[in-house]
Amino acid sequence: MLIANARMYSVNAQAATAWRTLLEWVIERAGVPAEAIDYPPPHPMASLWARPDLGCAFICGYPYALAAPKPALLAAPVPSPRAYGGKPVYWSDIVVR
Repeated sequence: MLIANARMYSVNAQAATAWRTLLEWVIERAGVPAEAIDYPPPHPMASLWARPDLGCAFICGYPYALAAPKPALLAAPVPSPRAYGGKPVYWSDIVVR
């Protein structure tokens, strides 16, 4: 059985619950034998991403770019504003003060 997790974006208990609900909905709709698991801090994220049974994870581009072997990219978010032209666009914001 595969696992799914959105640890990188589960910034608090409420967010973790929302992500788990979404992942469980996607798993059910896809009919994939997978389970949304908890993987809270201080467990290292790199260990999660390296699991051979990882079926779904939300990660940013940096760990994906460094991964070897490269995981198969199954989907990317498509922002809804018209400016993105219906395409998955990746960016980073650097905020300084």
